[in-house]
Amino acid sequence: MQLDRFEDRLDLYGSDLSAWPEDDRAAAMSLLEQSDEARSLLDEAQQLDTALATFTVDEPSAEFEARLLDLAPQPPRPAKARTGLFELLNIRLFVSTGAALACAAFGVVIGLNSISTPEWTDDADAFVTAAVTSYDSTLWEDGEEG
Repeated sequence: MQLDRFEDRLDLYGSDLSAWPEDDRAAAMSLLEQSDEARSLLDEAQQLDTALATFTVDEPSAEFEARLLDLAPQPPRPAKARTGLFELLNIRLFVSTGAALACAAFGVVIGLNSISTPEWTDDADAFVTAAVTSYDSTLWEDGEEG
């Protein structure tokens, strides 16, 4: 077993070699007999395991819990009853209404400017006159061409 693999196994399985897989355990024992650095790494891992096993945390004090609860977000407050005057003075209502009216006015102006008055020429007058005088109602009533 190489030293880097031994160090990885220490990180994975801890300093208790009996918790290691059989193959790794035998190779680790062999490496520990040969390497001072491996024994040093095992000693550091054992110290860390001991420190973690003996570490305790005191119960939080009531004052600490109260401070934490003060930092907690407050529940949303119920909505207040709004009066008609409040709704009329609501700035969001004014802004959205103004934007809608501006869009409508812009559409009307663009629409009116795009409409052009048709110009009646002498050729158009002659065409309409010819069409009206040659109209035959029997074509439409009997279905026959006339």
